[in-house]
Amino acid sequence: MLGVPERSGREIDEDFFRYIVPDDIEAVMAGVSRSLATSEELSIRFRIKRADGETRWLATRAAVETGPEGNSPRLVGVNFDVTEQIVVEHKLQSALLQTQEKAQILQAILDHVPEGLAIALGPDKQIVAVSRHGQKMIEGSTPADSRAWDAWGVYHLDGVTRAAPEEMALHRACDGAVIIDEEWLLRAANGALIHVSSNAAPILNAEGKPIGGLVSWVDISHRKRAETERRHLLESETAARAAAEEANRMKDLFLAMLSHELRNPMSAILGWGQILQTGKAGPDMRERAADVIIRNAMTLKHLVDDLLDVSRIMAGKLEIQPVETDLTGCVEAALETMKPMADAKQIALVQSDRTSLPAVADPHRMQQVVWNLLSNAVKFSPRDSRVEITAQRIGVVAVIEVADNGPGIPDSLLPHIFERFHQGDDPLVRSQGGLGLGLSIARHIVEAHQGSIEVRNRAGGGASFSVRLPLRG
Repeated sequence: MLGVPERSGREIDEDFFRYIVPDDIEAVMAGVSRSLATSEELSIRFRIKRADGETRWLATRAAVETGPEGNSPRLVGVNFDVTEQIVVEHKLQSALLQTQEKAQILQAILDHVPEGLAIALGPDKQIVAVSRHGQKMIEGSTPADSRAWDAWGVYHLDGVTRAAPEEMALHRACDGAVIIDEEWLLRAANGALIHVSSNAAPILNAEGKPIGGLVSWVDISHRKRAETERRHLLESETAARAAAEEANRMKDLFLAMLSHELRNPMSAILGWGQILQTGKAGPDMRERAADVIIRNAMTLKHLVDDLLDVSRIMAGKLEIQPVETDLTGCVEAALETMKPMADAKQIALVQSDRTSLPAVADPHRMQQVVWNLLSNAVKFSPRDSRVEITAQRIGVVAVIEVADNGPGIPDSLLPHIFERFHQGDDPLVRSQGGLGLGLSIARHIVEAHQGSIEVRNRAGGGASFSVRLPLRG
């Protein structure tokens, strides 16, 4: 043990202490003295330096033995070479210190990393660690329960269906999956939904087999809101650009129509006026000229009136002067005004249900509404046909309906029939002329009277316009 030739026990005892490493002598002497003074068993470990220079660890176990009377007590025991045990203990202690340091580093990361982070280990995929920031993002969790799968408020992107543990990125990473930028929703403790992006990867052993998983996630709610706002802004800009382009197209089309609609009656008036100016026209021709001039002058008047009304509507200055009125009278007055135009096409204007319909309304404006509907019906009805108009009471509402036998309204035009300047692209509609303002003005007047106006295509052909207005009393 000391690396010296065998000698007697006394020689070894007398010589033993000089082999003890100097740094350990004080502790050995103190232990020996304490045992001799108290008769307690000596148990101590110390280093020796053998004769060959090698340092070894010894463990001494000795008991106090009292000799014959008059002799001093002595220690009798045995020394064990425990060098290998000490080396193993030192390695274990060093490994323990390293493990503790790594645990402290991991805890520091979990406490300060600015994102959600979680680790699961073992065949049961037990969650063993969650970052502090991640705990705050999980539904109602605390540091204690956030490691259990049922504490995680993870939802699919519908915001309603809660994800099962096996669907979550961490659970799948434990099975070896690598997940990149997978989006989920978290239900926070306050009930709010947080949009997160997660990344996950397996934790592998030396053989490359998964023994756990690691997942991280970040709150991307702000980014998602910004993306939604940008998308809505882009959609709004696209719609606004399309509307502006359509408005510009409609403006150009309207100006072209206006030029055409003004030129025709003006040309007729100018032409017949020049004929009268020559003084050569006979009585029949003068009568015809007067009729053409008056009829085209009325057309111009209606065009100008419509333009002025649209201008007032757009400026919010169209005047409505309601008084106690019989709506049936407004219908009859409009029929009388429309009769010459209908007679020119040999179209019969048929009125039914002449019931009194007392209401508080502007009689001039209501007559204008009915005239516009009749004018539209006559314009699109074929020769030798009929336009029917009914005015009746249904409960506390007056219903005025104008129906024609024309071709009906194209499906593409039907949703836009009451829009300003909108006549669609149908050749038949274009061929009938007009500025496309009458129905728009009619709707505005009806709505100003707290009423409504609707249109539908009739099953047997033609179109039907219905006006509903509240009655008085």
